[in-house]
Amino acid sequence: MEQELIWYRMLTIIEKLNRALKEDGWIREDEENAYAIKDLVVMKLLREKPACVKTEVFLVPYIRYSTATKDKAGAMMRSDPVKRPFEYYLARVEPSPADVEVPERANVEVIAECINNPFSFHMPLPQIEACGIDTAALPRKEWINAPDFHHANYLTAKAQIEQAVAELEHLK
Repeated sequence: MEQELIWYRMLTIIEKLNRALKEDGWIREDEENAYAIKDLVVMKLLREKPACVKTEVFLVPYIRYSTATKDKAGAMMRSDPVKRPFEYYLARVEPSPADVEVPERANVEVIAECINNPFSFHMPLPQIEACGIDTAALPRKEWINAPDFHHANYLTAKAQIEQAVAELEHLK
């Protein structure tokens, strides 16, 4: 149990740090060091394979979007009264056959579950290969449009919160 709590604490800290790295205002050196720490923790996890942490690893293809796909995303962006980054709209457009995969720019998603909590980290191919994992043999991450992805996450969180509330009520 002690090892499980240590892994849980490390994964929680790395997840918070990883999320914070998406915000502006970082000192460049701190940002690079934070990503390096995240990579080291995830690599340690993959190398040691602790029994208390379940892991899944997926190849996440990098897609160079075609003009048609970019045009669809652009039209969505122009019609939306709320200003959002272009990538937000690209995530809502299903890739077309004209989009080109660039294998050398792919990365890997590592999903770790510890104490019934999922954690997700994206890693560059070289770090994963350094752990002895054949990235060419990894299952590919399936594309899911952003609304469906977020809806599924919402439903999972809602169910977990409802269960926790029910457990608290049962303790009264």
